[in-house]
Amino acid sequence: MDAFAYIDPLLQEGSVLYIDDMFTGYRGSPNRGVARAFLEFQKESRFRFVSHMQVGWWGRTFIAFDGAEPDGVL
Repeated sequence: MDAFAYIDPLLQEGSVLYIDDMFTGYRGSPNRGVARAFLEFQKESRFRFVSHMQVGWWGRTFIAFDGAEPDGVL
């Protein structure tokens, strides 16, 4: 959470966020580890994120946008 809190004021619309260890450990559970921290960060940030690109089996990139939730899944 500290890393996400640090980058939050640096983000701007269109920023690409690369999380290199999104699915390492915890057998890919979104309820633990980095995945859980990212979900919690999204609740606090003014930005929303759309999934951009899978990097190997362990990482993913997201694009930040400022605004309301999208109407659907991209």
